[in-house]
Amino acid sequence: HAYMASNKAGTQELFGIGPLRSHPFTIRLPDPDRILRREYSRSGVTYRFEGDINWIYNPTREPGYQGDYDKEWTAWFTRFNQLATLTDAYRLTGYEGYAREAIYLIKHFLSVLPVPVAKAPSVGEADRQGHDLYLIYNELSTASRASAWVRGILSLVDSPHLTPEDLVVMLKGLYEHMLRMERHTAGTPNWRAVEIRAMINATVAFPEFKKSRQWREWAVERLVKEMDEQVYPDGTQVELDPGYHHLTMSSFYQSVDLIAQAGFALSQEFLDRLAAMGRFPIKISLPDGSLPAFGDHSQTTGSRSYRNHAAAVARLTRDEDEILWYATEGKEGRKPAYDSVALDWAGYYVMRTGWEKDDLYMAIKAGPFGAAHQNEDKLSFELAAYGERFLVDPGMYIYDSANPWRKYFVSSLAHNTVVVDGLTQYRRDERDQWVATEPNDAIWISEPDYDYFSGYYNSGYTDFTRYPSGSSQRKLRVIHQRDVLFVKRGVWLVIDWLTPADRSEHTYEALFQSLLPIVETDQGFVAGKGAGLTSATLGIYPVGTGLEKSVVSAQMEPIRRGWIYSAEKSLQPLPTAVVSQKAAGSTAQAYFLLPERGDQRQVSIRTLDVEGEAAIGGVLETADGLSITFIAQKRPGQTVSYRDLQTDGRLKAIISDGESREVIEIPAVEWKYTPYEDSEFQLADVELQDPERLGLSLLYATDFE
Repeated sequence: HAYMASNKAGTQELFGIGPLRSHPFTIRLPDPDRILRREYSRSGVTYRFEGDINWIYNPTREPGYQGDYDKEWTAWFTRFNQLATLTDAYRLTGYEGYAREAIYLIKHFLSVLPVPVAKAPSVGEADRQGHDLYLIYNELSTASRASAWVRGILSLVDSPHLTPEDLVVMLKGLYEHMLRMERHTAGTPNWRAVEIRAMINATVAFPEFKKSRQWREWAVERLVKEMDEQVYPDGTQVELDPGYHHLTMSSFYQSVDLIAQAGFALSQEFLDRLAAMGRFPIKISLPDGSLPAFGDHSQTTGSRSYRNHAAAVARLTRDEDEILWYATEGKEGRKPAYDSVALDWAGYYVMRTGWEKDDLYMAIKAGPFGAAHQNEDKLSFELAAYGERFLVDPGMYIYDSANPWRKYFVSSLAHNTVVVDGLTQYRRDERDQWVATEPNDAIWISEPDYDYFSGYYNSGYTDFTRYPSGSSQRKLRVIHQRDVLFVKRGVWLVIDWLTPADRSEHTYEALFQSLLPIVETDQGFVAGKGAGLTSATLGIYPVGTGLEKSVVSAQMEPIRRGWIYSAEKSLQPLPTAVVSQKAAGSTAQAYFLLPERGDQRQVSIRTLDVEGEAAIGGVLETADGLSITFIAQKRPGQTVSYRDLQTDGRLKAIISDGESREVIEIPAVEWKYTPYEDSEFQLADVELQDPERLGLSLLYATDFE
């Protein structure tokens, strides 16, 4: 104890632990005082323990609880996220009550739940007790708790309340956690990053451990390997989730920072890859600096935490350009030299007019399924303009794959894509769709005046309640091709091409979800805060034959639609515009998306009778003279026309406003792999594979962070 107290001051500084106040404050702090009362809150659920803590207690599982069971309560609580609140307060105030409780928490946990030797049972194999043990001692929980304890123990070594016996118990428990991590390494990408960080934390903090040098060398070797395996050349982490990208990136940069301060160094190549990770969030960021809610990310309006991560990466990589610019909200560094950008490996395509808060923005998700935290959301998008976030992804729901709401939120039914016969996309059973081995197969053209994207989904549709495992059911085979033209003067044109493998009639529904009110009009929809207000609006104007339109919100029957799981952890209505049609054989429908700084102008929409097979055309005209006319075809090569407007390319558009005339023609470019020539597509449907029968890991076959 005396050795630790006198030899850990430098190490405490490495971990950002402030000096211990020699004369205690009499003022108490509210957050640590709540922990002293053993009162804990997560996601709006508060529980106070009377007497000793019951580490496996979960208030969301108790009779009378009104919400859904949240297994993350158990995981969060036993990862000791609350420990830093106590120990930081102890260093700041010198109040020994905080130290006593922190020591109690670690010792009591170890006495009740000693580190098991065997690997925890999987969720599918476990009974209730085994399930709790899995949540507490899976690889992520073990590593997270170990990191929390490293900092906690370092914060307590100079406490007069800490006895040598206490210190031995806590260090022994930490050592056993390290042995467990060595024996049972994580399989999930972001878990492995957290595990490496825990290894480095412990070995830098306590080189006295017998295996510290071996563990540190192993962790650094794994760190380099994980950067290579987890991060695409475009800087995106393979889970394709903005939140877990940041978790992985922060684990990487915290590890780099710590070993650098301890006298070790990594290659410039590694730091360059870390800088690429730091640029990814900037490339997909909305005009306000926040990130789209793709994957299991949640809808957020703030950007401070993302900017803090960027600041750390900028410091470590000595970036003086866009990462620093983003971190400082433009006060330092240089803004990106690009506006629109394609992340070819991740399959993110971002269209924007610039980097100001009122610029126009769309992010399209059109790449691989992802290594974890996947949603069935290919070809979905978010859209913002003039300071408003108009079309959104509703984000995640509680991690409980048995819950119908979880099934809904990961399905296509909760995304801005096309729903076929009320069914969802389903790629979970196609392992080769998860992680990219080459750049994404999509068409991307970016010019000063316009951007163009074309991508497709070709993996079949099934009942959303089948998530996450498969069954003997067969998937309905329909190709969904989505083309997007962004005219940078201020309008998007989205075209959906639907091609079934059978000759039956199908119902196709395109969804447009907004946090703002949506009103149906004669010509389409208007999303915004209401007529007469100065805030911006978005017009959604369909083009096609036989189309029907509706606005739904908080709907349960005949299909769940129009819901978001809010930041306050409750289900809330989400206004959703729906454009639908029933058709047999190939069909198409299109939509003009017109943002305005105020109310929508008077608009008229016409569908054109285009000559040519698998073609569509339309006109948007406003009362003040704006006119946009387009013709397009599903596959280029033939000549399609309307009067004197013709093309053998993918699309041709004429934009005029009475003063100028602009012609945009997308040439006859194709994807690398054309799904329409796939012989398998001739089948009416395809077998739905069961992930468990395919031998996929626990993460992928169940559902956990």
